[in-house]
Amino acid sequence: NLLRKLTAWMPTTLGLSIRSSVRKPIRLTMTFVAVGISLMLFGSIQMMSVGLQDTMVGALEDDQTWDAQVYIMPDGEQPVVDWADNNAAEYEMLIEMPLGSVEDSEGIERIFTLVGLDSFESGMRTVSLLEGNPPAGNTSVPQVMMDEGSITFLGWSIGETQTVSLNGAQTEVEIVATSTAELARTMYFLREDLSGILGVNATSVYLELPEGVEVDSALGEASMGIVERQTLLNGINSLLDQQTQIFQTMMYLGLLFTVVVMFNTMIMNVAERDFELATLRVLGASTRNLGTMLLFESLLIGIIGGIVGVLFAYGGAVGLAASFSSWQFFVPVTIVPSVAWQLMSGVIIIAVAMTPFGVWRLRRMDLVEKVKDLSQ
Repeated sequence: NLLRKLTAWMPTTLGLSIRSSVRKPIRLTMTFVAVGISLMLFGSIQMMSVGLQDTMVGALEDDQTWDAQVYIMPDGEQPVVDWADNNAAEYEMLIEMPLGSVEDSEGIERIFTLVGLDSFESGMRTVSLLEGNPPAGNTSVPQVMMDEGSITFLGWSIGETQTVSLNGAQTEVEIVATSTAELARTMYFLREDLSGILGVNATSVYLELPEGVEVDSALGEASMGIVERQTLLNGINSLLDQQTQIFQTMMYLGLLFTVVVMFNTMIMNVAERDFELATLRVLGASTRNLGTMLLFESLLIGIIGGIVGVLFAYGGAVGLAASFSSWQFFVPVTIVPSVAWQLMSGVIIIAVAMTPFGVWRLRRMDLVEKVKDLSQ
């Protein structure tokens, strides 16, 4: 017997647990499928929540260091630069305008934001790359990178040259990189290249304010409007908190469903094995040894079932994200290690927690009746 040879080196109880568990592969497979389905709702909502948070605040919170974004008229950056110099504040100019458009495969015009930065890897707004290399300057065809949502919906690939409308003018661009998902569909240029295309040097200025310096009326008079990063973050987080409450309700329902399915699955596993467990007891196995065997089996179901559950949850999250996502709002889904470990740990804990029920059934088992069944 191949399985007996494979488990011969293991302790007797552990080897018996594994052989007993896989003796009925169909039952074991259905157990894993049941665990996976039970985790689908809970896990997929959790993964969706992480993806939603990364999309809405991830880049703003982790990749950007500016304190205030000052919007200006064309060629109106000098008063803001003077204010920054007078207050020992760092500044960085950028172009950000929703003037890009392209027709998708269905002939629908899609609008995207044009962003021009001096650097993608340093400065007050860094851009996280998923694939490719940052755009280089002074090329015959402007090099750009697009966010994950744009690339996904348009079906474009890195290395392609595409024709897009920039401020109404048809322009060829080379896609050289994909950035992580943004709240808005975005095409990134080097500011020098975008300035040459649009004829604008900057549309706003990022400021890093030193300790004790705040936005004042003088800066307000030199600008068309000012956005403070912390205020923006607070507003988005408040919106996320409201959305999270809805998700949490669904997650708790999913968790309840998981516990019920796991409980029923473990009860069925023990009930189906009454005959063989009774046989082992009649042959002299102690309740303690059989309880240890059930514990090992629960761990086996918990570990493998947890892995299957994470895969089911990821599949469910991808399906949910696809139904939620649109050109205006894209939700990426990735397997976050902390979420995966949380799901697996939950399944293992639930599975192990069911072991006392199996031991309780063993203690209450009527061996006389079971022996009669065995003799027949």
